[in-house]
Amino acid sequence: MNTGENIAYNVIHKNGYIYSKSVRGSSKEVKDYVLNANDYKDMGDEYKFKSRVVNTNIWITNAKGKKVQVEIEQKQVVFFILKNMQEKLGKTDKRF
Repeated sequence: MNTGENIAYNVIHKNGYIYSKSVRGSSKEVKDYVLNANDYKDMGDEYKFKSRVVNTNIWITNAKGKKVQVEIEQKQVVFFILKNMQEKLGKTDKRF
């Protein structure tokens, strides 16, 4: 599970973590980043990706048992198959 507690544990112990997230349910800022064609790198003819590091807040339980919000750095990676993106956006959308 990708709870704040599990994420914090992995960050503290210098382990990584990966989870997927729907673009459709994301914030406007994430959607704008994903749909901005800048900075994508090609992986052959059909695949593209880009990444960034952002600060994000997670909820954890501190030593006193109180829920607190802490800020962590999180790497976000966007990866897609060009054909699927064109189907979702429409073939006339030439951003990708």
